[in-house]
This record gives sequence, C-alpha cells and structure tokens, in this order.
Amino acid sequence: DGEARDATQPDIGADEFTGTPPAPLTVNSTGDGWDFSPGDGVCETAAGNHLCTLRAAVQEGNFSAGLDDIEFSIPTTDSGYSAVDGWWTISLTSALPDVTDNGLQILGLTQTANRGDTNPGLVGTGGTVGVDAEPLPQYERPEIAIDANGFDGFALAGSATDILIEGLSIYDGDNGILARGGAGTNRTVRYMFIGPLPDGSDPGADRNQAQGIRVDSPASLTVTS
Repeated sequence: DGEARDATQPDIGADEFTGTPPAPLTVNSTGDGWDFSPGDGVCETAAGNHLCTLRAAVQEGNFSAGLDDIEFSIPTTDSGYSAVDGWWTISLTSALPDVTDNGLQILGLTQTANRGDTNPGLVGTGGTVGVDAEPLPQYERPEIAIDANGFDGFALAGSATDILIEGLSIYDGDNGILARGGAGTNRTVRYMFIGPLPDGSDPGADRNQAQGIRVDSPASLTVTS
C-alpha cells in the first residue's frame, strides 16, 4: 500500500533478560541453537536455560498447532547486538527448518514493541511522482537482521498455509525467501528488507546470491509493503 508503518512505538527499555522463562516462542537470543525438545511447547536450546533462538522457535512452531506466533524480545546485552548500528544480527550456521505449520507468523516488528526503536528512521524518498502524484513509499527500519550465510533466509513448505513473515532484514543468503511449490495459500511477506541491511544500505559482497524472493511452481506468495 506504499505506507510506512507507525514509527511512534514507545521505548519500553532494553533491560537484560532475567532468567524468567519467556512467553512461548519469544526469541530472546541471536544464537542459532536447535530446540532442546521440539514439541514440548517450550522454546529453549537446553533444558531450563530459557534461551529461545529463531531456529528453536521455528521448530517449536512447526510441531505445535497452538503455538503459531514467533515474536522477538532480544536484550541489548546479547552478543548479536551492535550499539553502533542499532540492530541485532542472527547469523545462520545451517538452513533453518522449512516453515511447515499452517498459521505460523514470524513477527519481526515485535522487537521494536518489546525493546524500543533502536534503529530509528525511514528508508525511501517519500513524496510523489508523475502527473498522477503517485506516492513514493518509505519503510521503517527493522531491528532484526538475518545473515543467512549462503542459506535461504526462510523456506516455506509447499503445503504451508496462512503464513506471515514481517519486519526483518535478510541478506547474505542464497534466496532471501523461498516458497516451495505446492498447494499452500494465503502466504504473505511484508515490511521486509530483503537484500539491504536494516539501515537500507547495500551489504556489498554479502548480497543474496540467487533471488530475493523465489516462488516455485505451483505456489503463491503475496509481497507487500
């Protein structure tokens, strides 16, 4: 729709994670560990450590029909946070599990809501163009980056339906997002920086190497701002 999302999120603070178990499927670490016990409803990389990585959250989400929202609340004390840049980087060490569970939502914008707008500003010129004054979009900078390290950022299984991925930067991958061929419907990607860094800059040699978004046949995927 060409409109930037609301940039007036309150700064809720960036206090260090205290050890209390997070809400189910709340990513609180930029690590890349696997889930300790997929399907038990607890996102953590070791028994009782309460560290939920994106990889572990996708595993738990795939195993549970009831845990469908992956949110983010990573503290500034995490080693993947750059105070200079203002964002967190999740570096993949292998391909993430395919998204297979119907209804799974990966909600990158929740990092801003939970930890404050650490990467403020908009990317894009704004204004209008042409005799019809078509609006030029602007996009709010995300707080979470995925360095895919040559792997696909996300892959959607062909049958996966009602999928939403939003509010992340994906770079240095093969495909930023791969939608595998199949009968899955109602899959949406929005508010994403696929290729650029979270500040909108070119990552140079760390660009995605194949395609930003690849949709195999037969498959459907809606991409919107």
